Amino acid sequence: MGMTMVQLRVTLLSLLLIAFCVQIPVLASTDSEDELEDLDLLELDLEEPESSASSSVSSVLTLAQQKRALIHLTDDTASSFFASKQHVLLLGYASWCTRSAELMPEFAAAALLLQESGIPVSFAKIDAAINQRTASIYSLKGFPTILFLVNGTEQKYTGGFTRHEITVWVRKHIGIPVTTLTSVVEAEEVLNRDRTTVVGFFKKFEGPEYQAFLDVAMKEDETEFVQVDDMDLAKVLNLGFQRQPPFLSIIKKQPETYVPFEGSFDQRSISWFIEANKHPLVMKVNHHNQLRLYASPIKLHVTLFADDDSSVHLLPLFYEVARAFKGQILFLMIDTSDEELSRPILMLYGADASEAVVTAFNYADGSKYLLEENITLESLQLFCDQLVSGTRKPHYKSQPIPSEKENDVEIVVGKNFESVVLDTSKDVFLEVYTDWCVKCDAANKAVSTIGKHFKDFSSLVIAKIDASANEHPFLQVDDYPSFLFYPADNKSNPIRGPKKWSTKKLVQFIHEHATLPLTSHDHADKDEL
Repeated sequence: MGMTMVQLRVTLLSLLLIAFCVQIPVLASTDSEDELEDLDLLELDLEEPESSASSSVSSVLTLAQQKRALIHLTDDTASSFFASKQHVLLLGYASWCTRSAELMPEFAAAALLLQESGIPVSFAKIDAAINQRTASIYSLKGFPTILFLVNGTEQKYTGGFTRHEITVWVRKHIGIPVTTLTSVVEAEEVLNRDRTTVVGFFKKFEGPEYQAFLDVAMKEDETEFVQVDDMDLAKVLNLGFQRQPPFLSIIKKQPETYVPFEGSFDQRSISWFIEANKHPLVMKVNHHNQLRLYASPIKLHVTLFADDDSSVHLLPLFYEVARAFKGQILFLMIDTSDEELSRPILMLYGADASEAVVTAFNYADGSKYLLEENITLESLQLFCDQLVSGTRKPHYKSQPIPSEKENDVEIVVGKNFESVVLDTSKDVFLEVYTDWCVKCDAANKAVSTIGKHFKDFSSLVIAKIDASANEHPFLQVDDYPSFLFYPADNKSNPIRGPKKWSTKKLVQFIHEHATLPLTSHDHADKDEL
């Protein structure tokens, strides 16, 4: 696309943000706020409900339950409320925002769960699109936004968006990083629930090993930590059969339900073990978890884009390969029926959703890769081997190589960039444009005229490339249209053309930088342009 690797990485992350609501002017008056509140609270279609065994809070809350769980704030009440409470979790929402409506029931359920546990945290919500004074003070610019306030001072919320993720984050940030299990019922509940839990088994809750466990629990915002010091409870959790304490494991969702820790009890080893194992082998990306997944310290991600029919056959292959590369690669899946999520990313690879696609992205350097072979167990294994070893060539999207010129102008695509632009036997003048650039239409017309003007001179190539559909590592452009001159004797340092251009100025630019001779006939014709 004519971008640097850093720009490509930023572009990919920016595309992910389209899943969230942005602030726009609101014309509704506060008189209609109760009606709007009812609308967002009635949105009860939960994407990831808790299992009934894991919580006494129903996956579908009544309107009365939600209203009881959340304190409704306005510009008139927000400041005094924040000043009177030690810990407040605030949801800034907009009544018209779909994402806000999806999050509201989960936020309310988290509030009820913590209330039942006796955790002293107040949950509040404010329609930030209407109450713009408070929105301005606390920078509530996008919806939904969650803020954590301690004695009225804002702190960044970095947790997830399910009720469980919210409660885990809050408990840790008020100083309760680990829950102690004291009964078989509690241990069985942890063993049977449908989420990831780190379980530690210690003789005593003290000593350097335990402190390392505690320190990691405090830093790991996403995952719940529980601990036991009783052998009977350890056996319920499958901890007592491996070795004597200290010992820890991860209990999580299918298909990998139990992972024992085999390393030394230090912070670094425990942290990496949890990072490598806390997610399912293949994580389904959605609008709630995407940004946190892409911020993972595991920078190499392989993603399967597929619909329901294709994923039935391909996911077993993905699971098998994911086991082999656990801790080295994060394996993801995106449902192509969710075009809002899948299409912008696929466009970066020049791919579409007509069939299953496997891509890779390295967030360490911004390089991207495409599995162009048929998707089989062998091709996936080789693809991942090459990614980890660094032998896989990055993918640069390209249109098919054209069969002929267009109006005496050579059409350059990704696949023929080297043979045309980097040909050391010729000087090359290249226009870089995109199909969405308004000014590029005029540039295309000017370059067509220039192509006609120089059509009889074999030492010079007039060419153009659509950077919205083609990429090459030697093409680094961030504004359009751009004009580049590649001298025959120095292809690695193209000369940038004038930003304020005309057809005549571009012809003069070509003459000034040509390294191969042009005839006097050409100089005579120049004045006619």
